[in-house]
Amino acid sequence: MTDPYGHGFKSARELARTAVLDLAEQHDRRSAEQVREGLSPSQDVRRLHQAADRIANIRVPRREARSGVPITKGQDR
Repeated sequence: MTDPYGHGFKSARELARTAVLDLAEQHDRRSAEQVREGLSPSQDVRRLHQAADRIANIRVPRREARSGVPITKGQDR
């Protein structure tokens, strides 16, 4: 059984990730020449990229009973 809220959660996660990456791109002050030379981005830009990676790794919350056991409706055992 699929989670009815999973699609909305995933699309919201992708929008948040895109917004953080856009913010990182706006704050990156390196020129194209500096990027080609391999100059690393500022610490703030690196942290924004790390935040975007963390957002991308967020998983859809699963429904669980109070005991912590996942609820599996309609599945034969």
